[in-house]
Amino acid sequence: MKLADRIQMRYAALRIHAQRLAPQVLAKAFRGELVEQDPQDEPASVLLQRLTASQSTKTSASRGRPRAQAKPQPLAPDRPPTDWASLPDGAWVAPADPDGHATTVWITAVLRAWGAPMPERTARLATLLCQQPHLLTPALPAAQASLWSRLVGDAAAPLPTQVTRLQPASNHPWGRAFQGMRMRGDLVEAGTGDDVTWALGPGAAAIATAGWPDGRAGFVVAHLRAHGLASVLPALAPAEQAFVDARAA
Repeated sequence: MKLADRIQMRYAALRIHAQRLAPQVLAKAFRGELVEQDPQDEPASVLLQRLTASQSTKTSASRGRPRAQAKPQPLAPDRPPTDWASLPDGAWVAPADPDGHATTVWITAVLRAWGAPMPERTARLATLLCQQPHLLTPALPAAQASLWSRLVGDAAAPLPTQVTRLQPASNHPWGRAFQGMRMRGDLVEAGTGDDVTWALGPGAAAIATAGWPDGRAGFVVAHLRAHGLASVLPALAPAEQAFVDARAA
């Protein structure tokens, strides 16, 4: 047999012996056989009984004491209301949008202002009021109507004639914007019948609404939350009421 083979066999035997030795050493350590034992030490069984009795005494004593009441945590301060009165005149004047390209922005701003799945009728009305701010002005108290008109500009003034700037029921740009948002995942529609809600989808995060969209949407949503749809709907034209009550195609 070659020297290399003998070394290999010896190595294998020592490796097996080492693997067996570790458990044996560990067992001796648990039995206390690796160090010299003191005959005065109490047996482990006696020590265990003493520890168990001590733990039982502590438990009984703690049961007799009243539990400490947890200190109430201070509530987070309410978010301060938007100080719309400090904004400059015309802060919410929107650029002309005859083709309805800003409809996606209006819908997004309204749903962001609502902050939760929004009933479809409420979302439709809020979007309409953002696009046609003159429809909201007559429903506002005098002070709020003055503020709304100052921030929105001429678009908040009631129309001199019975002219509807947006025919919502057949407004193709509005329909295209809505369908596009659903297809891209910007808008999520849930529920059936009268319980349909709209909410923003992941894709809507890229839609910028800072400035006049968020300003108008926040004001409109605050009014609808406080006074409800009935504060505005009765004064709308039939086509506008039909738009609010329509189901999305």
